[in-house]
Amino acid sequence: MNLKAIGGKIIIKPQEAETETAGGLIIANANNEGVIQGEVLSVGPGEYDNKGKFVEPEVSPGNIILLHTMAGEQFEYEKETYQTISNHEIIAVLS
Repeated sequence: MNLKAIGGKIIIKPQEAETETAGGLIIANANNEGVIQGEVLSVGPGEYDNKGKFVEPEVSPGNIILLHTMAGEQFEYEKETYQTISNHEIIAVLS
């Protein structure tokens, strides 16, 4: 993949949300409308918050995350669908 996130952006590959983790924890809202699962593919270096403090993203490539379906922007690259989001749009990190 030749996609590289810049600034505070995170590029993910949307996936179907799992209803249970490998450890057996049930994800209550995973099948409800509004929440999707995605794999983090690329992470930008970070961005400055409104107080001037530099904030690095809390995820790394390979992490599986939960986020709202309306988070970020979807785009297509080489016939695949991807989504760019910001760190604050992540609900949880599953792995």
